[in-house]
Order: sequence, then C-alpha cells, then structure tokens
Amino acid sequence: MKRIMDHIDRISTPRNLVLAIILSAASVMLMASLTQTMVYDIYGDADMPDMMFGYSYNDIIVAFDSLGTDGLNAWLLAHSIDAIFPIGYSLSLVFGIAMLMRNTFPNRKQEKIIILLPIIAAIADFVENMLIASQAISYPVISESIIAIASTVTILKWLLLYIAFAIVFILLLIFIIKWIRRKSEN
Repeated sequence: MKRIMDHIDRISTPRNLVLAIILSAASVMLMASLTQTMVYDIYGDADMPDMMFGYSYNDIIVAFDSLGTDGLNAWLLAHSIDAIFPIGYSLSLVFGIAMLMRNTFPNRKQEKIIILLPIIAAIADFVENMLIASQAISYPVISESIIAIASTVTILKWLLLYIAFAIVFILLLIFIIKWIRRKSEN
C-alpha cells in the first residue's frame, strides 16, 4: 500500500491535475451532447439513474419505458463515454487531495489513505454503469434485485464523491489559512 501511495504522491502534479480535469470535462460535455442529440431529442427526456442519488425499481421502469428499446440502445451508445468520466474525475480528486495533503500536512503520511476515496467512488461508478447497462440491454425484462443493488452502489458513489469534495474543500481552506499566516509572519 505504501508503494501505491508513494506513486500516487509522485504523479500528483499540477500538470496531471489539469489534464485529469480536462479529460473529465471533455467526457462530460461529449456525453451530454451525444445523449441530448442521440437520445432525448429523438426519444424524449427521461430521468436516468446515473444522475440520481438513488432510485427504485419503479423509477427505472418509468425511465426505461419513456425511452423504449430504441431509445435505450441509443442511450447505451451515447453513455459508452461514461467509462472515461470516472477516470477523469477520480484522478482529478486524487491528484488534488494528494497535492493539498503534501502541501498542507507534509509530515502526515497515514492520513494520505483518504486519496483512495475517489478511486473507490470511480469503481462504484463503473459497477453502477454495468448494472444499469445490463438492465437496459435486457429491457423490458428488468430485475428488481439488480436495480436495488445498482441503487445502493449509486448511493455509495455519491456519498464517497461528496466526502472527497468536502475533503478537498477543507484541505484547501487549511492550505489558504496556513499560507496567509506564513505571509503575515514574514
């Protein structure tokens, strides 16, 4: 684990942070554009599960029914880019947290384990995507248990992301406060 943490710390640079943010933003813009033009403009709007905090079997039935089989197939194609997005946002958060930890608490090594939260969130995102895709492919036959598992994984993903963003915010505040104090002492 120490080797992994040291490697992440080494590659956590401003350049890599910017590249990860660009990857994340580009994938979101492309996915949103394709989803709008390939799915919602043709088949109608639907509240798809990847943006919800949690969902029920009935929520999925309503969303899938509103798009139908052709709309779901187009949605699956447009959302294939969603395989890239978790990589972008998780790397952005990992690099941001690692850089802030290194600059704010340089002697604290144990706490760096928190940089794994965005990676776990990305894994949950991938699992969520696979579970929902499996149900879109099997539509109109949808498994209540798979939807329940997918919803739980989605909630886990969002909770981990909220925690990771809170950590970035708190570390940034601490970094700024320490920087201001150093400037005022000089």
